[in-house]
Amino acid sequence: MKKSISALLCIAAFAGMVFAQATAPVKSEIPAPEAPAVKLPPLPEVVATVGDTKILGSKIEKMISKLPATVPASIQANMRQRALSSLVLNALLENYVAKKGIKPTEADLKAVNERLETIAKQRNITAEELMKSEGITKKDLEVQAAAQKLFEDSISKEKVDALVKAHPEYFNGTEVQASHILVLCAPMSQTKDAKAAYEKIKQIRDDIAAGKIKFDEAANKFSECPSGKRKGEKDDTEYGDLGFFAFSKDGKMMMAPPFAVAAFATKVGEISGIVRTQFGFHIIKVLNRKDANNKFETAQADEVAKMVLASELQNAIFNQTLEGCDLTIDMDAFKAPEVEEPVAAPEAAPAPAPAPAPVK
Repeated sequence: MKKSISALLCIAAFAGMVFAQATAPVKSEIPAPEAPAVKLPPLPEVVATVGDTKILGSKIEKMISKLPATVPASIQANMRQRALSSLVLNALLENYVAKKGIKPTEADLKAVNERLETIAKQRNITAEELMKSEGITKKDLEVQAAAQKLFEDSISKEKVDALVKAHPEYFNGTEVQASHILVLCAPMSQTKDAKAAYEKIKQIRDDIAAGKIKFDEAANKFSECPSGKRKGEKDDTEYGDLGFFAFSKDGKMMMAPPFAVAAFATKVGEISGIVRTQFGFHIIKVLNRKDANNKFETAQADEVAKMVLASELQNAIFNQTLEGCDLTIDMDAFKAPEVEEPVAAPEAAPAPAPAPAPVK
């Protein structure tokens, strides 16, 4: 878990390298077209803004410049979106570490530069050549190092031990039965879209609290999760019912960490505050609870605690777009082509290209 979350937090500072590596399989996995692929129109000068940071179309074009000329337009559009997501995340990280006044240590910077040297060596070039070819700046390296420090601090032993001690119910087999209402919203949605989703879930919660509609009815009418259209296993359960679930089992989370934290903090019969996960905004109604006191492995509990703490940091980074660091995107520039160029039928079905990070 440490490795995967760390990679998420640090990917954008090395956007060029990560992106180039991610797109490397495209050449072999995409069948060669019978005719040259359609070239997408050039991107505008500025394709997005994150707070005061402008994301340039030329930067994205540079990041995908190594794609073969025969790559279909749909894949080019896919790669543009992935590049955009990396650059947006990089800008959010830079803004967050600056806001928090986080300064990387010499050891942090050394670790980042050693990683850069390793990747450069794999490509048989110098670190300076790698930075130039991928558009990586000294500032990018500093953000990477600060982000790594930020992450390591967020899951420190002291914080992990404190969480495990304060919440044994997360690990001892205690279960809750909960129903929820979801309004979809990708983590890096534009500010206007994220605010609209938040206001929608807030209005739903306000109407439930005012007695204008029951939670069950609101879940069926408004929830954008499939659970809102079905009841639980029994006829007397509610729409949106997710059944019973433990917080964790064998060191693994049963639900998205913010969702589980909110569900376990809500009393039976009550409704949680607004909760954000990678899927969007939720409100949760706890229907039942089964307390337990099973023994658990400390090492497994520690891993779960790290997931919870890391998810809190991720939410804080993404929630900046709702707290003054506005995100805007020129959506027209990233539209997929309506008509795909013909491609030769492959002998065997190729592996699907990686899906782009959601962009709204």
